[in-house]
Amino acid sequence: MGSNQARGKFDSVSVAVLPPQITLDVTESFDDGPGLVDDVQTGSWTAADGALTASGTPTAPSGPQ
Repeated sequence: MGSNQARGKFDSVSVAVLPPQITLDVTESFDDGPGLVDDVQTGSWTAADGALTASGTPTAPSGPQ
């Protein structure tokens, strides 16, 4: 709504919150492998004692220092 040096008013304005289109309900126990982390670029994930441990190769930062 735009105008050039004009006045106006809005009447009977309402705002509605739409429900989400999907609901994701996932439980991960991490006792059978990396589970949800299956698209690793480098390094690896190991599951042990109900936790995930990541390992990877450090890389130098890119760009000006």
